[in-house]
Amino acid sequence: MITVSLAVPVLVFVACNDEQSAPAQTSTSEYLTQEIPPCTPVPDFPVDPCDPAAPPFEGGAADYSPGLGDQPLSIREMLDDDPPPPAWVPHLMLRGTYLPGTVRCTTGDPFRIASYLRDEFGDTSGELSIKCYINVRANAYVLGSGPSILTILLFRWIYGDEDEQTLIEELRQQIQTSIDNYFSGREHVMFIGPPVDLSSEVWRFMGSWDVQQRETGTIIAVHPDRDLWLTLRPDDYQTHVGSLEMELPAFTQAVTEAHQARMTEYEGRIGADENLPMLVIDANKLRDYYTEVGAHAPGVPTPAPPPPTSPR
Repeated sequence: MITVSLAVPVLVFVACNDEQSAPAQTSTSEYLTQEIPPCTPVPDFPVDPCDPAAPPFEGGAADYSPGLGDQPLSIREMLDDDPPPPAWVPHLMLRGTYLPGTVRCTTGDPFRIASYLRDEFGDTSGELSIKCYINVRANAYVLGSGPSILTILLFRWIYGDEDEQTLIEELRQQIQTSIDNYFSGREHVMFIGPPVDLSSEVWRFMGSWDVQQRETGTIIAVHPDRDLWLTLRPDDYQTHVGSLEMELPAFTQAVTEAHQARMTEYEGRIGADENLPMLVIDANKLRDYYTEVGAHAPGVPTPAPPPPTSPR
């Protein structure tokens, strides 16, 4: 019997000179120094990165609030959730495009929890997972800085019986196909943070806002609950449209102000507890987080880099 659960997506960084492949992670990757304009397509790929008619993803890749409150969830609430559960605090934010043909999955990875999260997650010994990755072209960093190519582990599925290899392989193929069909060539603003699983040295994808282009040419960031408000609360939609659809400069300013507020409130940590790790807003400093939470201590298994893409 296999038990499978959909975990929040996770993210890894690696530098790359070729858009379609990513080499093994290095300690410091070359930083993105020139932004790519919004809605720039991937060369030789037909998908419109900012198509407002793109189908919704059935897996719930960005579901910040299961229900609608009196007003849309704010960016500050998305960043720290007042107070933040330690495992769910985004550190970085980037506007990126998912690169086609770069999805790959692994199976049999053991789950190893960070020590400060054990109360939140309990005993994870014996848990195995399927992990599926895709490369991302970083077009701009809305919050923080980092390299021009990231490798994102979008999904981690947990299973409990490593002998059921046929079913595991079927699930792996289904996930890989879904990721490639939905994400390839699309542009989003991605909220990311360090992982809860220390077996892989990765960044974790924690949600996103769509990037869309209006008929007037204006580029907007679209709140993950925008369509729910439009469908379920149409009378209130216009009242909150300024929060549900934000032009990119206004969105960037709101992110900056929310981040500065939490930095002041929590003195640079992910929450009020002084024993919690520091926020990491430089993608090349992920190793510092791993070291702080004990992933590189003597006698501890070394976190693995993401798998390479298959040669074409």
